[in-house]
Amino acid sequence: SHCNLGAPEKGRLLLEEGLGLVRGFNAHRNSLEANFLMQLGNCYRALERFDEALAMLKKARHIFRKILGPESEEVGKTVEYTAYVLEKQGKLEEAIVKAEEAVAIKRNAQGLPIGVVQAIANLARFKKKAGDLKGAVESAREG
Repeated sequence: SHCNLGAPEKGRLLLEEGLGLVRGFNAHRNSLEANFLMQLGNCYRALERFDEALAMLKKARHIFRKILGPESEEVGKTVEYTAYVLEKQGKLEEAIVKAEEAVAIKRNAQGLPIGVVQAIANLARFKKKAGDLKGAVESAREG
C-alpha cells in the first residue's frame, strides 16, 4: 500500500474512499471491510495519528474475530499492527504483550512460515528496545 511506500496520506485517502465503497456494496460487515480498516490503521500509524490507528485496528480485529475466528492469520496481523502503534507511542510493555499475542495467534494459524518468523523478530526488537536483552535473545531463538 502507499502507506508503506512513503506516501501515507495518499494511501489514507485511497483506503478511506475504498472503505466507503465496500460499505456501500455490502451492508453486512465482512472481511474485506476489516482488511480496509486494518490497512487504514497502518496508514494512521505512519501518519502518527495513533488514536485513530488503534481505533481502526480494534474495529478490524473485532470483525476478523467474528467472521474468521480468534485464531485467524488476519487477527494475528491486526494484533501485530497494534503492537507497532504501541511501540511508536513508547508503550513498550504493552507492545510486547501484543507482540507475544500476535506470535501465538500466527503460530496457531500458520505453523512457522515467514509471517510468524517476522512476528518473532518484532517481539525480540521490542524487548531489546525495552532493555530486556535476555528476553530478546530468547524470543529470537524461537524463530
